[in-house]
Amino acid sequence: MSQNNIRNMDEFAALCGISRPTISKYFFDPNSVRPSTRDRI
Repeated sequence: MSQNNIRNMDEFAALCGISRPTISKYFFDPNSVRPSTRDRI
């Protein structure tokens, strides 16, 4: 199994295929993003 070393939110967003602002929004208020997006995160 490969281990990803995520160093920052930009790398995490790229790995998820979601924009960095959406990731930030999710961490601030998870209910502010769509359920399908929350599942991807």
